[in-house]
Amino acid sequence: MRAALTVVAAAAAAFLGLWASVDRPVARPDTVAACDLRLAVERSWPDASAAVGRAPEAFQRITVLSGDGAVAASRGRPMDTDREAFRAGASSFDVVVGGQRVGVLRIADGRAGELARARRRVLLLAGGAIAAISLACLALHAFHRRRIARPFAALRAFAADVAAGNLDAPLTMDRGNLFGPFTEAFDIMRDELARARRREEEAKQSKKDLVAELGHDIRTPVASIAATAELLALTETDAARRSKLETVGGLTGQIEALVADLFQANEEELAVLRVEPEVVASGEVAALLRAADPDGAIRPFHLPGCLVSVDRLRMRQVFDNVVANSRKYAATPVTVASRLEGDFLVVDVRDTGPGVPSGELEAILGKGVRGSNAEDRPGQGLGLFTASYLMERMGGSLHCRDAAPGLGVVVEMPLAR
Repeated sequence: MRAALTVVAAAAAAFLGLWASVDRPVARPDTVAACDLRLAVERSWPDASAAVGRAPEAFQRITVLSGDGAVAASRGRPMDTDREAFRAGASSFDVVVGGQRVGVLRIADGRAGELARARRRVLLLAGGAIAAISLACLALHAFHRRRIARPFAALRAFAADVAAGNLDAPLTMDRGNLFGPFTEAFDIMRDELARARRREEEAKQSKKDLVAELGHDIRTPVASIAATAELLALTETDAARRSKLETVGGLTGQIEALVADLFQANEEELAVLRVEPEVVASGEVAALLRAADPDGAIRPFHLPGCLVSVDRLRMRQVFDNVVANSRKYAATPVTVASRLEGDFLVVDVRDTGPGVPSGELEAILGKGVRGSNAEDRPGQGLGLFTASYLMERMGGSLHCRDAAPGLGVVVEMPLAR
């Protein structure tokens, strides 16, 4: 609308400018002929009729006025007033006889009138052309608004709906406007996105079904192992063997709990895993750390006596991931250092392997991130990420340090209050 108003305003300004240029006073008559006529009138004064009669035919209107304003001679309608002379576009000359001004000669050239009429015709034609152009611009603006601006606004609104995830947003196709093919392309894109979303949902459901089947397949043999170990422990007389059977039973219980968590994480992701801290003695924490080392890679260590607030199962997961990470990438003896620092029990688990570049110590705690020197060792970059996440959920923390040589993983457990 603003563009249309601008066009109309420009047309109006052009019309007014043209009017001012053609409505100015017309050109004066032939100066030489007019001077000759004036001389003839002065020589024949006071009888100017003969001189006026001999004047050129181009001078269609001639009026000679005496000093008192009376008409002394005239051709055509007399121009006896200034207003009439102005309207006729006449030129005025003083009549001087004997050094005295005795009258006025007024001449209106017919050619000047014709020129004025021609200019007015040009004005009318130009005004009509400007009006036609203005109407054409208004029509073009209406066409642009209807066929381009509005369809484009509809496409933009549709794109915003699709970006927001609303794949059911309506989009009317009109092949009569310039955006008809684009509208069809957008509709095809919407259909493809909807199909992609359905495929994604089907893949997620397939993953859930697979986890459910694997969970069932794992639980069945684990339950058999647990029952067999419990039965053997009841009949075993050797204390060492009975202790090992009890360890097997404990591990099967842990597997059962982890499988249950796998089901829950599959449904609601990692953020909803149950973390239930409770008061645990540091000696029990040391036992959890030793239990995560079936190969005996951890050298003897001792934790300061204290009580911490942790979830036993999650703490075992943390130590399992930390020790398994060391066993996979370093395969060296592991030393454990500990101290009480503020409100935390700090446990530093260190190997003497190749370690991790110092610039990657924070990055390897990210989901799916592995060290650049992991080479071809299998892994998905989830162990330290999961351990760090679980420690945060328990109110503690986990970070890595450059042990030079080797990698140190520092676990901070909050003291019980």
